[in-house]
Amino acid sequence: DMNKMPTFHDRKKLMGGIREYGDRLSKDPAIEVFKLVGTAMMGDFTNRVGGLPVRNFSAGQLVTASQGPLRLGGDHIRERNLSRGGLTSHGCMPGCMIECSNVYVDDKGQEIVSPLEYETLVMMGSNCGLDDPDDVARLNAVANDLGVDTIETGTTLSVLMEAGLGAFGDVPFMMGALEDIRRGT
Repeated sequence: DMNKMPTFHDRKKLMGGIREYGDRLSKDPAIEVFKLVGTAMMGDFTNRVGGLPVRNFSAGQLVTASQGPLRLGGDHIRERNLSRGGLTSHGCMPGCMIECSNVYVDDKGQEIVSPLEYETLVMMGSNCGLDDPDDVARLNAVANDLGVDTIETGTTLSVLMEAGLGAFGDVPFMMGALEDIRRGT
């Protein structure tokens, strides 16, 4: 019966299961990496295996290992954010047990956006020809303010760039397009 309130024993059993699940998560090596590096770690992996969306999916790697670290990847972002005083791990919502979210800050320690995550780094970043997480974070903050999805918006921007309406890597073009959304033009 959906209208019946759970009994004390039902709630106690449920909470025991939640505690057990949390304990298992805290001991899982993959979850530990997500907590340390965040979802941006997926960028390091997908770039290495050639599956990173780059310039509207025209390439699978933004940089090779011999060219240095992927600046849009988890390792680089963690180091940069820590050196600036940013928060590299916190729950995205009350009760989050993985804590792969972050608060990304600028070189003065001021918050740019929270969180800066893999999907945004890829679709508004590498897929649009960007390689600096600061640029992606600023675009992410504007997209958040507008209430638009960064995956869909980044994809749209990359199509506009490939069509010649802007150049890949052109942050002012991308900001201008976001301001066009704000104005409804």
